[in-house]
Amino acid sequence: MSFQAMTWALNQKTGSPARKAILMSIANYADENGYCWPGRETIAEESEQSVDSVDRHLKALEEMGFIKRTPRPPRADGGEQSKLIRLMFDQAKMTSDLKANRSPADTEVASENEGMSPPPQIAAPPSRKLRSSPPQVAAPPAADCGPNLLLEPIKDSSPLTPQGALGGDSISDLKNSDEAFHRFRSAWPSDPTNNWQNIRTIFDKLKEPDRLAAADTADRYVRYCQNINRKLQAPKNWLRDRGWVGFQEMDQKTIQASERAKERVWVLEDTPEWEAWAKFYRDHGKVPRQATDLRSQPGGRGWYFPSRLPDENTEI
Repeated sequence: MSFQAMTWALNQKTGSPARKAILMSIANYADENGYCWPGRETIAEESEQSVDSVDRHLKALEEMGFIKRTPRPPRADGGEQSKLIRLMFDQAKMTSDLKANRSPADTEVASENEGMSPPPQIAAPPSRKLRSSPPQVAAPPAADCGPNLLLEPIKDSSPLTPQGALGGDSISDLKNSDEAFHRFRSAWPSDPTNNWQNIRTIFDKLKEPDRLAAADTADRYVRYCQNINRKLQAPKNWLRDRGWVGFQEMDQKTIQASERAKERVWVLEDTPEWEAWAKFYRDHGKVPRQATDLRSQPGGRGWYFPSRLPDENTEI
């Protein structure tokens, strides 16, 4: 989520509460450059509208100049992906406004991984009629998740193999749908708004390879979003949008970069190291860190960089 995108969307006059809700939903997923690709089902769920209404309002927002949509290539299995959406705000003007109206010491960015792509949001598959009586499963309480949490194996009436419990090493060890769903559910932070009975129904509608892939990928997706301070998709929408597919296809460097974020080095402003990084950015055609980007610590203002000084192997 980009603070600039949300601020811009909040101040727009779309002429319709429904269109405004959709614009805010899109901004909630947009990066600092205004790009995102949430599925139509996701937008409909968050704005409390039908998919048909979302389609009409997206067309209206595009005609009014608030957004621009671009088709994306089909998935590897031939399915259609959600469209790339760009919020049409003037980033340079917004940065200038921030400089004029904010104290640099009060300005913080939401993420230390500027330029990261948002978590993938794949178009939802065609909807199917759900069974009137979804299977009843004794699901364990959702665990509170956090960076230092140790997850315990789920206690169920039916015994699990050591690899089938939480923390198993391979999706091949998930013996049945119950075990796969328990592993999927335990990956998500506790949220009282999640209806796990409905989520289980959606989960059981998936083909077995997809259930196993979703169960195996969910924990890594949650940790990835927590590491870069990105908003999590609701588990119901993540399943409908086949979020595990896009996440598995993400560039490995992007995932590794988010995991390296905690290893970055704090560099103070106006030091020789700071000037070296500013020159490195300019030499590579990038804009050095601006005053509005800086963060404050007891020793002064600065920013986190991959190392104290750049070298020929440094990537930005």
